[in-house]
Amino acid sequence: MDSLRLAIPSQSPTAGAATFLNGAKLRAWLDTLPLANPTKTGQEILGALRLVNRATAPVNQRFHFLEQFRPLVADITDILHKHYASAAIPLDDRNRVTANLGHALLGEMAYGYKAVLLETTTTPIVEAKRNALVASALYAMHYLARLLVDNYALYSPEPPSVWLELHQIYRYADYEDFASSDLPAQGGRHSDVRSIDHTYRRIIMLALANPYHLMQGEALRVFSELDKWAVHCRILPLAAATSPTGQLYLDLDSDDPPSYAPMGRQDIYPANGRLLDVSGILPVLERRNKDLLMSATTETGQLTLAGRKLRNMYKRLGEAWGVRVERLSERRPRSNPIEIAIGLSAAHHFASHGAEFAPEADELALRQRKAVGKGNSLSLIAENDTPWLHEDQAQRLAAGIVQPRTSQFTTDPVKDKDIWVKIYSTQAHFETKKANRGNTLTFNNTLCQLQDESRGGMAISCRKGHGLRLLVGEIIAFKSEQAPTVDDWSVGMVRWLRSDAQERLDLGIGLLADDTMAVAVRGVKGVGKDSEYFRSLLIPKLDPTEYPTTLITPAAVFDVDSVIFVNTGTDVFYAQLCKLMDATNSFSRFQFDIVNAQ
Repeated sequence: MDSLRLAIPSQSPTAGAATFLNGAKLRAWLDTLPLANPTKTGQEILGALRLVNRATAPVNQRFHFLEQFRPLVADITDILHKHYASAAIPLDDRNRVTANLGHALLGEMAYGYKAVLLETTTTPIVEAKRNALVASALYAMHYLARLLVDNYALYSPEPPSVWLELHQIYRYADYEDFASSDLPAQGGRHSDVRSIDHTYRRIIMLALANPYHLMQGEALRVFSELDKWAVHCRILPLAAATSPTGQLYLDLDSDDPPSYAPMGRQDIYPANGRLLDVSGILPVLERRNKDLLMSATTETGQLTLAGRKLRNMYKRLGEAWGVRVERLSERRPRSNPIEIAIGLSAAHHFASHGAEFAPEADELALRQRKAVGKGNSLSLIAENDTPWLHEDQAQRLAAGIVQPRTSQFTTDPVKDKDIWVKIYSTQAHFETKKANRGNTLTFNNTLCQLQDESRGGMAISCRKGHGLRLLVGEIIAFKSEQAPTVDDWSVGMVRWLRSDAQERLDLGIGLLADDTMAVAVRGVKGVGKDSEYFRSLLIPKLDPTEYPTTLITPAAVFDVDSVIFVNTGTDVFYAQLCKLMDATNSFSRFQFDIVNAQ
């Protein structure tokens, strides 16, 4: 086969590298590292890696040097990743510095093992150096794959040439018949990284999982799960001069990730192509979901919070790895300004035309006009206060003598507490209300540029300086100049994100509804029972007693079979949540049935 095309830094004699290439001196230097400070340690290791990777050195000394650093780099990059794994995108300056350090460490480790691999392949392969060849190829692929995982986790573009190098290493290992070889145990311990074939299939499956569509933190979680699942991805030969039309395929001579060749594309004939069969992973996901329903439940039989997050992730993976279909509608280029508002609270604010969020006062007014659910505990005021039955209750509520428990989520995901923690933290709510008491929350909308659209959604670009911090799965309210009326706000969700070094933000919006009704909901029965009022959206904007509608609520508050009290400001009703339609780290969307008073 052709020679490997792998990029490494140019190398020259460097006096300072001798310290790190001498075994005794290297061990003494490693003992001086400030391991309690992972950032400082990472910077020290990065300096050593950069020095040696650009120095000429005997291949055995270079390999030994890298092997000494490998466990340290694994620990440090894992620690660094936790600092920014769930941060809003684009990263703030502090998280960006941390992320850049982690990426640089992975990149330099890949450079080092690629240098060993290239030098090892320049001479005939003999048994004495076969282990070093297999190890250098495997770890070069491992660090290239981890570099991709980190970029996916931050919704950054795939680094140039990484896919080309992954394909090249796999192709070479396959040609030399060691792609499936595991490293021999050393010192009684097996390597923490399995074969080249296994690592390659893991990163292929992650790329096919629509990584830019995953929630924050899920890219690394899915890559970890794929350590057990990757065996179900089959890489099959593609006959010469054959088109992979209608199938998933790889072009091993390209810098492209795995792709789907749509029906009708007869111009695809990769000279070194492979077909992919991922159908075997779908039954695995189904079994994993069943196991989850058996193990991750509370005493009442409900899924735990962690269990619900996993269930939602598996649902998205099943959709990504499932049967591929052609686009139902063509994407049409557009170049129009579009207003967007980020988050459920902001969408609620603009959908209600900026009305004050005072659902308990609205409930009081409604109950004074008609008896709704007489004899039931509809109020969140203490029972011994006989709520809504005294004429002075409205005055007490307005004066602040009785504090309404209404949700006050901020719209800044950077400053706000993680919603999964906040919903279940009474203290967090108390502190937020205390800070906001007497103040009015502000909600902002931002002007971006519409790039293209289809029947199911659109692509939007926001330039540097927009000030946005986003999460995949966030609710978006948007309005363009083509809106039927000036007050019409459509509702969608962030399906994918990409952020470049210039902090330009490209996002895909999946359309949920052309219009929406701002409502308030609180739990009555099941998961979320006795909750406060939460800002929520009813979509589309139709009478739910006459037409099928769905309800968008904050994430993790309610679940299927929960009974909730819905307050539209002009009417109230009870609803039982019957089917989960969408679930992200930011919101849940349910179908529901209207039921009698509980």
